[in-house]
Amino acid sequence: MLAIGNPFGLGDTVTCGIVSAKYRQIGFGIEDNFIQTDASINPGNSGGPLLNLSGEVVGINSSFFSQSGGNQGISFAIPSNQAKQLLPQLRKGRVRRSWLGVRVQDITPELKQAFGIDCDGGALVSQVLTDGPGQKAGIRRDDVVIRFDGQEVRNARDLSVSTTAMPIGKKATIDVLRLGKPLHFSITTEERIETKDPAASLHAVSLMGMTLQPISPEVAESVGLTRFTGILVTDVDEDSPAFESGLEPGDVVIEIDREAVYDMETFMKIFNRHNWDRVLLLLIDREGGTIYFTIAQD
Repeated sequence: MLAIGNPFGLGDTVTCGIVSAKYRQIGFGIEDNFIQTDASINPGNSGGPLLNLSGEVVGINSSFFSQSGGNQGISFAIPSNQAKQLLPQLRKGRVRRSWLGVRVQDITPELKQAFGIDCDGGALVSQVLTDGPGQKAGIRRDDVVIRFDGQEVRNARDLSVSTTAMPIGKKATIDVLRLGKPLHFSITTEERIETKDPAASLHAVSLMGMTLQPISPEVAESVGLTRFTGILVTDVDEDSPAFESGLEPGDVVIEIDREAVYDMETFMKIFNRHNWDRVLLLLIDREGGTIYFTIAQD
């Protein structure tokens, strides 16, 4: 692979390397689908072409990963096919994306056992948004999406990428498993509405000195999260049990009392039936790692 650019203002430069991975997600959004290469892409290379040895443009140089500020052989480019799909919209000055009005997650071995899912792959529907395309089509929470528009769905990302690449208003087929029974639906994509203030688009809740926010794709992107399930801690009162326990803004609650939290509804159900004769046990995702915290009621 050859990367062409103008790093550090030194003039036209060519670096070379190999493709070390495809379909990389680096936290920019649910549409992440980067080519990873060890060809050096330094500041100033962004926007330049990534070419194969036949001289064909396969990507647009975008970014690199570094802990020191220098290139460490992990660089990323936007696939040319993905950019080509957006060109007509970019010429009009605005990118519009499709959505299905559902939130999905990968199926872990634990979820597979808990839900009695008897299939490999698929994406578990954790929420169906009111008046969205999914609700209109008949999709329900706990459905497992196994095919979308005739293509196999291996995980949640498969479904998200396929949806956002599809024209707005296009009719598609969606196959799900509901309690093990295969069902077939017709669904029409709609435009995903972006909010200027993601945190204000969903209701926040204050409990035990924490301000808790549901996680939408927009919220996840705005704070750099790579997950769309759980509840985001946006603020912690310094004079509260949560602060004393060590919770911090940016933490994501993913379990209460060893029960999974998918969204605000499941969070509140578990919280409201908690036995306050004992401490509340929370499992927190903090910067990609998990850690338990306990909170006692005042």
